[in-house]
Amino acid sequence: MNKIVVDPSIRIIYSSFYIRGLEDLYGKRNVCFSAKYFSDLCREVGPDSYDQYMPFVLLNGSDINRFIIDFRDKPSIDCRAYEWCDVYAKINYNKNITPDFYKDKIISITPSFGIKIWNFRETIYFLISNLFKCKFALLVPLDQYIKDYLFQYFKCLRVEEYYNIPSSKSNSYVFFISTLWGHENCVNGTNFFRKQFIEVCSKNKSIMFEGGLYSNSLHSQYVDFKDFIYSKKYSRVTYVQNSILSLFVFNVPSVHDCHGWKLGEFLAMGKAIISMPLSNSLPCDLIHGENIHLVSNIEEIDEAVLLLLNDKKYRMRLADGARRYYMKYASPKSVIESIVDSVPNP
Repeated sequence: MNKIVVDPSIRIIYSSFYIRGLEDLYGKRNVCFSAKYFSDLCREVGPDSYDQYMPFVLLNGSDINRFIIDFRDKPSIDCRAYEWCDVYAKINYNKNITPDFYKDKIISITPSFGIKIWNFRETIYFLISNLFKCKFALLVPLDQYIKDYLFQYFKCLRVEEYYNIPSSKSNSYVFFISTLWGHENCVNGTNFFRKQFIEVCSKNKSIMFEGGLYSNSLHSQYVDFKDFIYSKKYSRVTYVQNSILSLFVFNVPSVHDCHGWKLGEFLAMGKAIISMPLSNSLPCDLIHGENIHLVSNIEEIDEAVLLLLNDKKYRMRLADGARRYYMKYASPKSVIESIVDSVPNP
């Protein structure tokens, strides 16, 4: 019988999606945590190191297959993890800039997002037991490790809650919130595209818009964006519920041009998505007019908002296409299936 062993020192916020997929595919009883199979995997602490990917092994009799799930924002490959594994699954895989010698083991996977996978008792149990299993050899400070587990329980939602069918707040309700990021690509691009989407929705009298950009006064663009800054605190529950109610949503590559959580969440919700072009690969491309509406400049954002506001049939086609794409390529179970099915033949 197949058994899954996950390294106990993982960042649980980013790994929860895949743990759920492993449990869905192999059964909860067959997924466990242990440091036994990861002693030869370098655990150097650093911003681009071990804490930004999830290693696990698949045991089948005497056979052992090693997997890395790389959910870092950057498109770079961790060479030590790559050498260790049989399959290197990466969200932000850019095949145009990845050296050819890394491509034998790499597969592209869809973006994920943090979800709740345990009740409170389970959360505390795994928080403590995994701490001892990795012998306190954490790659983040202890307080951050604890916060990760508590965030999973108190802040995240179970993945099923993303599937709720909207009981429309209004036929004209549009919701969008995001962070005013300080990274170079965001300052020069992402922030402006988000501002334009917010502005065109806010000014359209046929749209009941809620949201804005979150920032503090220390941000270099705060003055220029002050009319679009929101002060209200939104919980993740409210964010998800309001996004489900939103007539359509907006996506743009974020920090380091990554696929952010939003894209994965919007696909799970089955939303009509307006999106700037994606910078990184996907296992199967999203197709304009079928499961996403792609725009390339500010003018096209304006046009897309009007189109999706007024064309219900097209809007519903995009939403249905997004949900079908999610179920085939981007759900926890389907992502894990694509990873384990990529093991090379002996």
